[in-house]
Amino acid sequence: MKSKRHVDWLLLAQVRREPCIVCYVAPAILTEIFTQANGQPISDAHHVKTKGSGGGDYPWNLMPLHRLCHAKMHKLGLARFAGKYHGVCQWLIDNGWHRDRSGRWRHD
Repeated sequence: MKSKRHVDWLLLAQVRREPCIVCYVAPAILTEIFTQANGQPISDAHHVKTKGSGGGDYPWNLMPLHRLCHAKMHKLGLARFAGKYHGVCQWLIDNGWHRDRSGRWRHD
């Protein structure tokens, strides 16, 4: 049986208030420019290790991205996204991620 994913609502809320690591725009500024129809903020906490593959809500696994950068990350994939945006690569390294021999990002 699949184990239940670790969920930390307080940490998710904290990460969603951090500036985007790609464009460095703070969520408060973005909220004035872009808002969802329901008024919810557009900042996202991106799970580097996906929820579907067992990635939980841990500081090393939650990358602060605003909605547009988050969509771009999913379009490009992590390896290309990190290669294109230095802030992403630096965030991954600072949070204990490293590249394995095949070039994939891993966390120990």
